[in-house]
Amino acid sequence: MNVVIIGAGTVGIHLASLLSKGEHNVVLVDRDHEVLERISWQLDIATRTGSGTDWELLEALLADSPDVFIALTESDEANFVACSIAKTLGYKKTIARIREGIFLDTSRIDFSRQFHVDHYVSPELLVAYEMRKHVLSSTTLHHESFAHGSIQMRTIKVPSSWSDSGRSIAQLGLPENVTVGLIKRGTEGDQGESAGDEGVSIPHGDDCILPDDEITLIGETDAITSIHRFFGAEGHRIRFVTVIGGTRTAVHFCQMLEKLRVGVKLIDPNRKTCEYLSGILTKTTIIHGDPTDIDLLRAEKVDTTDLLVACTFEDEINILTVMLGHEIGCKESIVMLTNPHYVPIVERMGISHVVSPRVFAANRILSLVLSGRITSLVSLYNDAAEILEVSVSPNSQIAGIPLKELTTIFPRDFLVGAIENRGRAMVARGEHVISPRDLVIAITRPRYQKFLEEVF
Repeated sequence: MNVVIIGAGTVGIHLASLLSKGEHNVVLVDRDHEVLERISWQLDIATRTGSGTDWELLEALLADSPDVFIALTESDEANFVACSIAKTLGYKKTIARIREGIFLDTSRIDFSRQFHVDHYVSPELLVAYEMRKHVLSSTTLHHESFAHGSIQMRTIKVPSSWSDSGRSIAQLGLPENVTVGLIKRGTEGDQGESAGDEGVSIPHGDDCILPDDEITLIGETDAITSIHRFFGAEGHRIRFVTVIGGTRTAVHFCQMLEKLRVGVKLIDPNRKTCEYLSGILTKTTIIHGDPTDIDLLRAEKVDTTDLLVACTFEDEINILTVMLGHEIGCKESIVMLTNPHYVPIVERMGISHVVSPRVFAANRILSLVLSGRITSLVSLYNDAAEILEVSVSPNSQIAGIPLKELTTIFPRDFLVGAIENRGRAMVARGEHVISPRDLVIAITRPRYQKFLEEVF
C-alpha cells in the first residue's frame, strides 16, 4: 500500500513507523527539513519537504499512485484544506486529524463533507474514550472489541497475591471461551521463549503466568467479562474522579463523566482556562491552582479520589502530579504521555495505566487504511505486538486445515486467538478449522504483518 502522510509530529511519525514495519510505502511531508532528515535515518520511508496545501507537490506525489492521503498537522484548517486539494487532484481516500470540537459537531455543518474528508481522527477524543472504558471497568488496562463486538481483548494486571503461578496456562483451567494472547513481564521474571521488545511474549500452553504480570486475554464477550474474578483482580466502582489539566482531552473526558453521573473535579493553573471551562462543564467542579502543589492536592482531598487522571499538555507535569497523588494516598491513576521514551520509566514507578494520543490515533488510522485481508489492527506496548482482525480469502492456502497442523507454517511469535465463522465467534483451539470468509483474530509481531496477509 502507498501512503502519503502530511505532518511529522508525534502521530505522523508513529504512524509512518507502523506502516513501514508492515512493509508499506510511505511518503512523509513536513515543512521542517531537519526533522525529516533525522526521521529518514530512523525509518525506511521517503520524505519530502513542503506543505500539505502545496497542490503542485501533491500532484507530483500522485505519480506513485497513493492509496490514501492522511493530513496530521497541528492545524485543523490546514488538514481540511490539504484533504480538499488532495481529493480534487484525484487521491482515492483522505483522512484528517481534527482537534476542535466545533469541527466534530455535525449538527449544523458537516465539515468533513464540505472539505472532502472521508474519515477524521481526533486523538484527544480517542484518549477520552479509552479513559472512559477504565472508569467502567477499573481493573482493565486495555480494552478492544473485534468481530463485530462478539470477541473482546482485555489486558489486566495479575495481583501480587495470585497463588497459581507454578502451573502452566494449559493447567490453569481458564474459562472455555477465553485464551491468553500476551504476557508482559518485568526484567526480573522468566521472559519465556517468545519474549520480545518491552518484555512482551506471545505465550503457548506450556508457558506460566506470574504475579504482577500484565496479561492480554482474548475471549467471547460473555465469557471474558468475568475473567477478573478468575485472577482475583476484581476492581471497585469509580464514583469520583480528579482530572488535572484543562486540555481538549480533559474536556471530552469530563463531559463523558458528567453523562455517567460520576463526580468530577478539574484542576488547572490558568485562571482564564478555568473561567472558560466553568461555562461548558456545568456539573464539574473547576479548581484554579497549581496541580504540582502537594498542599493544594491535600486541600482538595485528592487522596480520597477513586481515580486521578493527569492529562495536561506536558508529560513531565503529568508524571509529577501522579507521583504526588500517590505520595498522599491516591490509589489509582491514569497518566497521559506523548513521549514514548517515558512509558517504561513510568511503569517502573508503578503507574500501570498510561494513555497515548499518538498510539490511539495511529491504531484508528490503521484500521481505516489497511487494505487486503487485514480489517482491524491494535498495536500494543510500543509496537512490540499487534492484534489483528483478518478476513480469510476464498483462496487461502490454510483453509480447511486444523490449526494444530499449521504449527510448521506459523512462526513461534504467532497465535490465532479467535475465529468468527458465519456470525458465530469462538476462541481458537487446535482442532478448529479456518474457512474462507472467516474473521480471524491473530496476535503477532509487526514484522509478520505481510506474511499474515499472504497466508490468509
